[in-house]
Amino acid sequence: ESSEVRGEQLLKQTKNILAISGAAKVNLIGHSHGGHSVRYVAAQIPAQIASVTTMATPAKGAPMADLIINGGDIGAVGAKVLQAAGSLLNYFTGGSTLGLDVNANKSLASLSTAGSAAFNAKFPQGIPTTACGEGAYQVNGVKYYSFGGTSKGTNAFDPLDLIINVVTLAFPKGEANDGFVGRCSSHVGRVVRDNYDMNHIDFMNHMFGLRALTTDPKAVYREQLNRLKLAGM
Repeated sequence: ESSEVRGEQLLKQTKNILAISGAAKVNLIGHSHGGHSVRYVAAQIPAQIASVTTMATPAKGAPMADLIINGGDIGAVGAKVLQAAGSLLNYFTGGSTLGLDVNANKSLASLSTAGSAAFNAKFPQGIPTTACGEGAYQVNGVKYYSFGGTSKGTNAFDPLDLIINVVTLAFPKGEANDGFVGRCSSHVGRVVRDNYDMNHIDFMNHMFGLRALTTDPKAVYREQLNRLKLAGM
């Protein structure tokens, strides 16, 4: 779905968690398009958000989205494939029973360079003002962190690496990326690290935990949680 629709869904869930837990604030972590969602929520209720952490988020857009949108008939087929895959995932994860819609075209539009620029204009918190710099570390009391990777094929036994190696062809030659997200595009707020030996899917520890031997995704998340804890959040 679009960044705004996804953001509203997360906003509702966040408010429920705050009410049930009794916590004054929560820390939000979002992977990929989820980074737009957590930024949206932080902009809506900053007083109740301690921090935002984006993981492999295309804050300034993803070339693959641009390629599909501008790809004519071939792009239309790609969008239909994503729609089918998203609908299947939505069904198996229970999203369809909750009335959550899947709209690949709106998602692609949001993740495009133009769509991301429009979203950033409305929600600029933590977005760098330079091409590959850092954004504000703290805005409206919310601290912003980001992580990114620069590897494509990380495990010869992972079938998803084949897809990663094809999708990465959408990037200009020589641009560091994780297959879906450019190194500089992943920057939001304080850039903890943007060159992990992980591809875009590794940040979710898929498939079946197959990833590079040098980087454990679970350790990356655990370290960030410890970082937040030590910072009093």
